[in-house]
Formats: sequence, structure tokens, C-alpha cells
Amino acid sequence: MSKLKRCCPTSKFKPVTHCIFDLDGTILATEYVYKKVLKSLVEEYEGKIFPDEYHELLTGMPETDTLNKIIKDFQLPVELEPFRKHFREATDYLLADVDFMPGAVTLIKHLHEHGIPLAIGTSSPQDSADIKFSKKRDIFDLFHHVVCGGTDPEVIHGKPAPDTFLLAAKRFPGSPSPEKCLVFEDATNGVTAALSAGMQVVMIPDPSVPYESWKRATLRLDSLECMVPELFGLPPLPENCFTKLISSNNPNDNKVDFTEKEEENEGQKMKAEFSKKKVSVKEEPKIDVDSEILKSNRSESEPNFTESDEELIDETNFNV
Repeated sequence: MSKLKRCCPTSKFKPVTHCIFDLDGTILATEYVYKKVLKSLVEEYEGKIFPDEYHELLTGMPETDTLNKIIKDFQLPVELEPFRKHFREATDYLLADVDFMPGAVTLIKHLHEHGIPLAIGTSSPQDSADIKFSKKRDIFDLFHHVVCGGTDPEVIHGKPAPDTFLLAAKRFPGSPSPEKCLVFEDATNGVTAALSAGMQVVMIPDPSVPYESWKRATLRLDSLECMVPELFGLPPLPENCFTKLISSNNPNDNKVDFTEKEEENEGQKMKAEFSKKKVSVKEEPKIDVDSEILKSNRSESEPNFTESDEELIDETNFNV
């Protein structure tokens, strides 16, 4: 039987009853398409350079806000609608065929099979979301509803404002309180939106995203394959279906160090294989939206996890 060894106490996390997923970069691997297209569109203009790290500021934002920001920041000699037209022409035909992010399908099916209500809260406009759903209806039909922040008239302000997630919670039957909703996000703007809504948030950032950008998340995973639903009072995944995470109980450090995967073959337990994973836990983070986030990211590095820190880890075993 697999165990969560030296695991963070469950008091770190609050039990939830509903789950809300971001779409781009969380369920679907679309961000590379957007990044490539936007970089190409900007650099068509002489002397313009689209830094790779700039894309982090855009992830999670509604399409109109994203394009307006690019036009302003790069001082492009183009109006919004022509720029949008070129953007759509370059992306729409690619979006239907993007892959699922690792672990997304397994987690979504598992939660649905156990009766956990699911919703999507995305900044995508409805027509763009429809393209992404078109060849994957079997998975997206498992969601109770979808809130498209880019076009939904009830979303006044897109991410990083909380409107999208608050509306997603409101549209569940019974309208659960924000505290009962767990958000899955890949973007800094989305994490800010979830925390502003009063929800816990699991962040699955791109590996290039620096520590400063994800430290506010309730939990940080390398992949949805590492998710341990029971930390939030949700039904555990079947044994050997995912890599067990082990998180830190050090109140002064939001970084975690280890993961464990245990396998059984005809009653014979194989030796546990350990690999380094980065996970972040924070109980009630204080939100601080920093418009100059890239500048601070370049000057700060991740804190090191020391042996003295390790002594603070709780030794409690959890049976799964």
C-alpha cells in the first residue's frame, strides 16, 4: 500500500467540494502556440523584439487585454481589430489539435467519476474555446459549465481580477462558497485571480517560471500527474496512477523537495523511486500584484532547502 511519508499536515489545506480548471496551459498545451504566434506578429515590425519572459505577463489574460497590452508595450503602429484578425488567422487552425497537458485527462475523469462538480474558468473567448473543444468533446462534456471570461457579459474584469472564478462558482448548482472551490491554474494572473476570489489554487507553471511568480499559490506542482486530491478532502486517485508528492512543513520556506512513487507487482512491492520535485505550499497568502514582476524575477532566485529546514518536516504517515 502506498503511503504519503513526511507529508505536510492536512491542516495546511482546507477541504473543498468543487473544482474549477483554467483551460490554456492547464488542461490544454496551447500556450506554446500563443507564444510562437505573438512573438512572430510583434517581430514582423522592424526593430521589435519579443522576449521569451514577456509572455509570462500575458498568460491568463483575456484576448482583448493581451493584444491591447502588446500594442501599447511595443508601440506597434496597428489598431486592435486588424491585429486581432492576424492573431486569429495564425492560431485558430492550430488550436483544435493541441495535446492535453500531462495528467489532465486522468484527474478530470477521476473527479467526475467520483461526483465532484467541475467547471472551466478561462480567459478565452467563446469561439476560441469552441475550436479547442471540437475534437475533444468526450472530455469537455464532463464539465458542468464553462465560463469564457473573454466574452461572457457577466465577467466585468478578466484575470487577474476574480470575476471569472467567482462566476464559475456561482453557476454550480447551489452556488458553493469560494472557500469550497479549488482552482487549477498555470499562470501568475490566474493564481492572483483565484486568491482574490478567496479560493485555494494549485499552480502547475511552466518550468521556466521563476519562484517569485509562483510562491503565492496554495500548492505548486510540476504536473497534474503529481496531484494528491486527498490533501483537499477529495477522493484519492487509484494506486500507482500518479506520483505521490511530499510537501514541506517549514513555515519559513514555501518550497518542497521530494516525491515518491511506489509500485506493486503481484504482491511484491518494488523499491520506492525518488525524484526531486518543486512544490509550493502556503496557507493564507497575502496577495501583492506587482506590475514589475519580470524585474523582480530577474533579481531573485529560489531559496535553497537546507538540512535544518528538513528537520521541520512532519513525519506523519498517511495511508492511501
